[in-house]
Amino acid sequence: MDDIRHTWSILYEQYLQNAVNAIVLHFHLFLHRWGGLCGNLVNIISIIAALACFGNIIWQIGFETTSKIAQVCISINSWIIFTFGAIQLYKLLGYWRNPNKTPISEIVYAIIIWGYLYYAGGHNIEDGQIMPDWQTWLSYKWVISAVAIIISSYEISRQSLAILTRRFNPMLIFAGSFALIIFIGTGLFLMPKAHVGDLSFIDAVFTATSATCITGLTVIDVPTQLSFFGQVILLVLVQVGGLGVMSFTSFFALSVTGKASMQNRIIIKDLVSANNISDIFTTLKRIMYVTLTLEAISAWSLYMQIGINMPDIADNERLFYSIFHAIIAFCNAGFSCMPAELNDAFLVTSHGVQWILGLTVVFGSAGFPLQSSAIDWVKHKIKVLFIQLFRKKNKEIFRPRLIDTSCRIMFWTHIILLLVGILVFMGTELNQTQNDCSFWDRVSQSFFLSINARSCGMAVVDLNMTTPATIAILIAFMWIGGAPLSTGGGVKITTFALAMLNLKSVVLGHSDIQIFGRRVSRVSVQKAMATIALSFIGILISYILLVTFEPELEPNRILFEVISALTTTGLSLGVTPDLCTASKIVLILNMFIGRIGLLAFMMCFITPKAHPNVINPTEGITI
Repeated sequence: MDDIRHTWSILYEQYLQNAVNAIVLHFHLFLHRWGGLCGNLVNIISIIAALACFGNIIWQIGFETTSKIAQVCISINSWIIFTFGAIQLYKLLGYWRNPNKTPISEIVYAIIIWGYLYYAGGHNIEDGQIMPDWQTWLSYKWVISAVAIIISSYEISRQSLAILTRRFNPMLIFAGSFALIIFIGTGLFLMPKAHVGDLSFIDAVFTATSATCITGLTVIDVPTQLSFFGQVILLVLVQVGGLGVMSFTSFFALSVTGKASMQNRIIIKDLVSANNISDIFTTLKRIMYVTLTLEAISAWSLYMQIGINMPDIADNERLFYSIFHAIIAFCNAGFSCMPAELNDAFLVTSHGVQWILGLTVVFGSAGFPLQSSAIDWVKHKIKVLFIQLFRKKNKEIFRPRLIDTSCRIMFWTHIILLLVGILVFMGTELNQTQNDCSFWDRVSQSFFLSINARSCGMAVVDLNMTTPATIAILIAFMWIGGAPLSTGGGVKITTFALAMLNLKSVVLGHSDIQIFGRRVSRVSVQKAMATIALSFIGILISYILLVTFEPELEPNRILFEVISALTTTGLSLGVTPDLCTASKIVLILNMFIGRIGLLAFMMCFITPKAHPNVINPTEGITI
C-alpha cells in the first residue's frame, strides 16, 4: 500500500512539474511570438496611465470640484497605481527564462507598489481591529496622489530612456521635449485657479513658451494676472526649461535604475556634454547639485537682503520672493513676481539685491562646462595644498589640463564683455538715467544692466528712458548672449569670440586661429560662421514679418523685441503686450527656435550626409 502511495506521489509530482513546465513553455512561446507587440502595448498603457495621473492631479489642483468628484479622482489614482503594479508583474514574468538576470531594482519596485496597495487598502486588518495610525496615513488622499505622481514620473522617465533607443534624431527629441512642456504649461495656465480674470489661449501659449524657453518676455502682468498657483507653475516651467527636460528625466531614471543602454548613454552624453560615456550619471548629478546649491545660496542671500530693505513684509511672502527671483536669475529668465517688478524703489537703490541677482545671473550664464571646470580646478588646488602641507614638499605633483581652451575662451570673453558693458553704460547713461546717482549707484546699475543684457532680461531702469546709444549696445549684447550649454541665450560668447579671432587671423594673414597654446579646429570656425549667418537670417525674416503686421510701431522698437525673443534674453521696450496675434506667434516661434539653437533646429529636419571621398581642386574666391 505504501509503495502504491509513493508511486502515485511521484507521478503527481511529475504531473505538476510537467504542467508548470508546459505553462512556462507556452508563456515563452507567447512572448516569442507576441512579446514585441505586447511590450509596445504595455509601454503605451504606461504612458496613458502616467498622463492620466498628471491630468487627474491637475484637475484636482486647478479646478473647483465637489467632494464626490474629488473622491472619484482619488479612486482613479488608486487604480492607476494598481495598473502600474500589474504592468510591473508582467515585466517580471519576462525574466522567467533567465531569473538570474532579474534586476534587483525591478523586484524592489514591484514589492513597493504592491506593498503600498496592500497596506493602504487595509487588507491585513481583521474585522473589529482598528487600523494603525501609520496605515491610516498611507490611505490619505494626498498620500495616494503623491505616490501616484511619483510612480508616474518614474514611468515617464523610464519611457523617455526607451525612446532614446529608437533611431530618432537626438535634436528632434530635444526639441520635442520642449514642445511637450510648452503644451503642458499652456494647459496649466488656462486652469481657472492659475490666473486672475481672463487669459486668452495665445497669451497662455506665449507665457508658457517664454517660461520654458527661459526668455522673460511677457504679454501679461505676472504679479496681477497670475495667481500664486500660476506663479508657481511659471517658476516650475522656468526651472525645467533652464536645466533641460532630458536632463531631468535622464537623471530621475538613472537615479532609480542606475542603468541605460549604450545608445542611451551616447545620446545623453551629447545632450549633457559629458566628457565620456562613463561620466554621464556623474555629470547629471553635478548639474543638479550645482544648480540647486547656487539657487539655494542666492535665495538665502536675497531673503536676508529683502528683510533688511523691506522689514514690514511677511516672512512667507519674503521667502517666496527670494526663491522665485533666485531661480529666475540663475535660469536667466526675466520674470518678476513683485508688484512693481524690478523697478520697485528698493530694488533700484539696493546695491545688495542688484549684486546678488547679477552674480546669480553670471553663474547661470557661465555654462555647465565652465562651472564644472572651475570645481575641478578648486578641488585640484586644495589637493595640491594638502600634499604640500602634510606630505613631502618636493614631491612631484601631476598638473592636469583642468580648464580646456573652450572654457578659457568662455571665461575671458565673459569677463571682458562684462567690464566693457559696465564702462560703456556708465558713459552712455551719465546724463540720462544715472544723472542724479552716486558713483557706486552708477557702477551697480551698469553692472546689473551689462550682465542682464546678454542673457537674463531683468532691468532696474525703464529702458524707454535710456539713450539710443544704450539701446544699440543692448541689442549687440543680446545678440552675443551667454556661454554654450548655459541658461543664457544669443549666438553664444564662444561664437562671438571665434568670429573676432577669425577676423584677427585674416587681418594678420594667418592661415588658422591659435589661442592659449592650441589651434582652433576648422569645424568650430565653420559652425560659428554658420550660426552667425543663421541668426541674421532669422532676425531679418522675423523683423520683416513684424513690420508688416505692426506698421504703426517704430521699426527700432520692433527690432529690439525680435532680437530679445530670438536670443531668449527677455528685455523689452514695452510693445510686446500690444502686439497682434500674428506677431505674438512670430515671437513664440523665435523664442522656441532660440532656445533650441538655430543650428540645432535645422539639424532636426536635415540628416547629415557623408562627405564624398573626392578632393576637388582648390580655387580662391574673390571677397
